[in-house]
Amino acid sequence: MPLPMTQAQRASSRCVMRFMAATVCAAALLAIPGFLGRGHAQPAQAQTTMQQGVALDTSKLPRLPAMKVLVALPQTTIILSAETVPTATKAALDLLEANGWQRYESPGAQAGGPIHQMKKGQQALTVFVQAAPAHNNATSISYTEMPLSRDLPFPVRSSGIRFAPDSLHLDATVPMPHTAVLASYRAELVALGWVLHSASDGSAAMKIPTGDGMHHAFFTHPAQGALHVTAKGLGQDASSLTVRAVPLSVLPGAPTARVPAVPAPQPPPQTEDHARLNRQFDALTQDVMRQALQPSPAAPGSGIDAALAAARAAGVRVDIAGRTQPTAKADAEPALERDQAGGLPVPKGATSKSHETTNWRIEVTATLKASPDSVLAFYGRELAALGWREAAPVKSEGNRVSASYASAEGPAFLTIERKGRETTVTLLLRKEAEARKAGVMPKTGHARILFGNTMDAEATVFVGGKTLKVGSGVGAKKPDGPSLEVLPGVHRITFRSPNQPEVVETVTVRADDVWGVLLGPGGALPLPMY
Repeated sequence: MPLPMTQAQRASSRCVMRFMAATVCAAALLAIPGFLGRGHAQPAQAQTTMQQGVALDTSKLPRLPAMKVLVALPQTTIILSAETVPTATKAALDLLEANGWQRYESPGAQAGGPIHQMKKGQQALTVFVQAAPAHNNATSISYTEMPLSRDLPFPVRSSGIRFAPDSLHLDATVPMPHTAVLASYRAELVALGWVLHSASDGSAAMKIPTGDGMHHAFFTHPAQGALHVTAKGLGQDASSLTVRAVPLSVLPGAPTARVPAVPAPQPPPQTEDHARLNRQFDALTQDVMRQALQPSPAAPGSGIDAALAAARAAGVRVDIAGRTQPTAKADAEPALERDQAGGLPVPKGATSKSHETTNWRIEVTATLKASPDSVLAFYGRELAALGWREAAPVKSEGNRVSASYASAEGPAFLTIERKGRETTVTLLLRKEAEARKAGVMPKTGHARILFGNTMDAEATVFVGGKTLKVGSGVGAKKPDGPSLEVLPGVHRITFRSPNQPEVVETVTVRADDVWGVLLGPGGALPLPMY
């Protein structure tokens, strides 16, 4: 009989699988090239100095003696250890540090927890140590490659490192005088293509003032903008190092130079017309605002249409939520330029962007400070240039705009949503031709669920009153596991294996969806594959 899984075990299992399978198990289940490492947020400008040819093989990293190796791939390695979680955590991190890896945390993150981030040169790694309920609570240790969108060098022997690659943010404590810290870090940045612009220690043609016990410098890069680096003495032979990305306008000598601590842009002064219009819009209900986004049958000059027209005439931009702010005419907003993620277009200037790729699906997401109208116009131009055509009229509902397209590879779906002062856009391309070639496409109006099993024993799957057998390792390296066609809706899936806790997962599918569900260490993980 299967052993019951407690609520705590189930929560722990779900946490384990959400982390590991997002980067490993999905690729093992369906052999999806390039899936590993996808979906991480990236800045608007890619790191051009990253060494693309340097690949990390996690299976060759130093590790503890293993009771069993569950996964050994270049992108991820997972082993089982007889040590306790605290002992295994310390031992694994010590081994990696002895090999030259340095620990770091994200800015604002709390210390502790089972996930540890490490970096060596231009390679980054997560170490995840957790009890594995599906393996009699043995300690699971996973090494997973974490591709960096951008990079900054870490000073040798530094501690207390806080690092965010997306924003080029770095804080560290270095066991060196501040004069030596700045000189050493300058050499590392120059080796990565950064150019010294100005400095307070006399190393640059342009010398800038500084305070007691500190030095600072500005650097520029043709693809990445500008950095402000500050080294401040903390006492004998110790210093703090701070690195921040800054606008080019703050560089000393720039026409609009300002101090590095640049305040957030302030809106233009509120005019009397603007204040009156805001009072009018605040009085309107959200339902009326949603109606305002649709063609109105009301007579011209009445109700919300009149308010919108008055706003435009006064030079007031009205966003989807109905709030207003004084600005130039709405049609004066500059056209967005093209960037890319996952081979699909995204607007340049995004504060974050990510993409997920499988054999049969590409999904890109970007967030930027631009109006939904500008984003929609951008995709109208870019998708037309790709030969895509609109499959249905654009739809607007509340703060959300959606459109569908037809491409040579398959259908595509665009969603644009206003969230506060930012706009988030998602573009999904379904590679229907590839999915049909692989034989995974469901019948019209149905969905398909693919199953895989990385466990040692055969698993029995119960779903929708049907029973399937998934052998050990089946679906682990190629899509050779069993599959099931289902109707759209919520489906409860139960996995049972000899002497293992019963695992229950739910999957919500829509017509024409293809999902993969993998049984592995700690539970089961569903992932959209088409």
